[in-house]
Amino acid sequence: MPFYSLAIGSSDFTMRWAGSDFFRNWRDTGKYSDPGWNLTGALAVAYKHSNGPRDASKYPNNEIYFNTGYSWSFRIDGVDPGGFDFWTVFLHETIHMLACDNQATHENEVMYPTIEIGARKYLQDSDRSILEKAGYVPEPGSWVLVGAGCNGPQSLPA
Repeated sequence: MPFYSLAIGSSDFTMRWAGSDFFRNWRDTGKYSDPGWNLTGALAVAYKHSNGPRDASKYPNNEIYFNTGYSWSFRIDGVDPGGFDFWTVFLHETIHMLACDNQATHENEVMYPTIEIGARKYLQDSDRSILEKAGYVPEPGSWVLVGAGCNGPQSLPA
């Protein structure tokens, strides 16, 4: 399972790709039924603070797991029509890793719990509000960097 590290202050985390061994119904295993997750059908999950299956040797905390069972689009300049936008899902799960467990209520928000194939979402004021309510206060100018990264190269100054 390849992984990529992303440093976010003292709460570093890694991104990993996982298959059906992770993205399954953990409630049916008995051993992990408390709290137990049904991850079948999930695109990705932010796995932190012992909030999921407790086999720490195989699935460590502070990880974002992406489901290999789906087609992904990694394009910066748009989204392939047959894939899920990696960048939107990555941003959604990264916000969860910043200790924000809330979901948004409107489909156009990054923190809405679902996304359609071929769709890209951009950070909304309501997404920022979710972070601020969770106690995350960005440094001045960091929203510009996050927005530039999510909006692709067309938003970067020449």
